[in-house]
Amino acid sequence: MVKDYYYLEYHDDEANSHKFYMGIEFRFNGEIVWGRIGSKGQSKIAPNEKVAQMMTEKLKKGYVDKTDEIPDYLYEKWMNKSPSSKPSKPRLMNRYGLLNWWNFQ
Repeated sequence: MVKDYYYLEYHDDEANSHKFYMGIEFRFNGEIVWGRIGSKGQSKIAPNEKVAQMMTEKLKKGYVDKTDEIPDYLYEKWMNKSPSSKPSKPRLMNRYGLLNWWNFQ
């Protein structure tokens, strides 16, 4: 069962770089998913603490938090749920202290 998730995007038109980075936290371990926007991405399993740490690092590198705009095809594939079940308002902070930056923009 998914406890928490994050979806970040990075766009650099000059370098033709359009990437996503997603962190999914489960009960004990999480999953990090990354790839070019439009692809299903690749993934690896990591402890939940590592997932939160990687999300913070990506935000510092210029990725933008778009958790409330996660594409339906990624939501369906990685959450195993219908896109209509997406939460309407994300939380401000998770239990590891990772801020959800869209609340401050």
